[in-house]
Amino acid sequence: MEGIIVAGSTLALGAGALVTGDVSATTTIAVGADGGVNGEVYAGTTVALGANSFVTEDVSAGTTVALGADAFVEGAVESRRSSVTLGVNAYIKGITTAASSATLGAGAYTCSDIIVNASAVLGAGSFVVGNLRTVTMTLAAGAFVTKEIKGTTATLGANACYGENIDVTTLTLGAGAGQCGASAHSYNGLHNDTDNDLKECS
Repeated sequence: MEGIIVAGSTLALGAGALVTGDVSATTTIAVGADGGVNGEVYAGTTVALGANSFVTEDVSAGTTVALGADAFVEGAVESRRSSVTLGVNAYIKGITTAASSATLGAGAYTCSDIIVNASAVLGAGSFVVGNLRTVTMTLAAGAFVTKEIKGTTATLGANACYGENIDVTTLTLGAGAGQCGASAHSYNGLHNDTDNDLKECS
C-alpha cells in the first residue's frame, strides 16, 4: 500500500501489512506482527508495533508507544504525554523522549539519548548508545549506557555500567557495577554484546 494514510479514528495494519508513506490517526495506530511503515507514524493517542514490525522514520504518540519483541524504529520516538516501552530485543535508532517513563525489555536498546521526565528502566543486557536523563533510573544486570547518566536516583544492578559520567543524588551499585571498563565482564569499555547489536548503531 502506497501513499499518505490519514485515519479519522483508529488505523490497524494486519500481520505482514506494509505501507509506503506517512500514516496518522486521531487515536490509535497498530501495526501487526511482521508489518511495517516506510514513513512517519503520528497518533493522537497510542502507537503499538507488533513483534518484528518496523517504522523507517519518526514515531510520535499522544500517549503510549509500545514496540513488540524484535520490532524497531529507525527514526526518533516521542510520547507526548505518557511512556515508551520496548519489548525484548526491540530497538530505536533515534532519540527517545517521553513525558513520563521509558522501559527497555531484556536485550532492547536505543542508538541515541533517552530523555524522559520521570523514570527509566533498562532490562537485563539492554543498553543506550548515548545519554540517559531522567529522575529515577534502574539498570538491570548487564545493562549499560555509553555516555552520561544524569538524574536524581540511580540503581545499577550486577555488572551494569555507564560509559563517561554519572551525575545523581543517590546511587546504588550492585556487584561489579560501575564505570564501563572497570568490570571483568566488560569488553572494549562496554559490556559484552553477545548479539552484536551495537553494529546497528554504527
